[in-house]
Amino acid sequence: MVRALELAQERGLPWLVLGLGSNVLVKDGGFPGVVIRMGKGLDRFEMKGATAIVGAGMPTPILARRTADAGFVGIERFVGIPGTVGGGIYMNAGCHGAEFSEVVTEVTVMDARGKVKQLSRKQISFKYRARRGVTGQTQGAAGQAVPVAESGHPLRSAMLRIHVHQSERDQDRGNADR
Repeated sequence: MVRALELAQERGLPWLVLGLGSNVLVKDGGFPGVVIRMGKGLDRFEMKGATAIVGAGMPTPILARRTADAGFVGIERFVGIPGTVGGGIYMNAGCHGAEFSEVVTEVTVMDARGKVKQLSRKQISFKYRARRGVTGQTQGAAGQAVPVAESGHPLRSAMLRIHVHQSERDQDRGNADR
């Protein structure tokens, strides 16, 4: 990804980060720049307690299944969201009464020079289904918040807060021990 961004800068080309391409229309003439596709290499999935550390290239339905299979709740409602986690966060996607802004605790972004930066939930301004929903406190003109995507900061990964699910059997076992 860093090399693609460097190439775009060297040649003065516009660039676009694309996940699975869900809900994207491109005009017949194409895109006159560099398209960076998220996917392999940015599809990490790791559980640390009740926090999922997820690459921006992971398909959202796979995230929903993996967290549910691990016994966690909160993300399973996202199984019907097409596209990647990065795109879902970028758009603040949601369904079944839940949206990404409710579970994101931190995101990792990268600038066009390859510099990686963490943004906490408090530094992110989500907008309902906005095209540039994630705005980080990056330095723009006069120190104003600049949308991450407009400031040259593609999303690399995210930390999501999820909850442990106790099955009825485990709850019954706990009551029997009392």
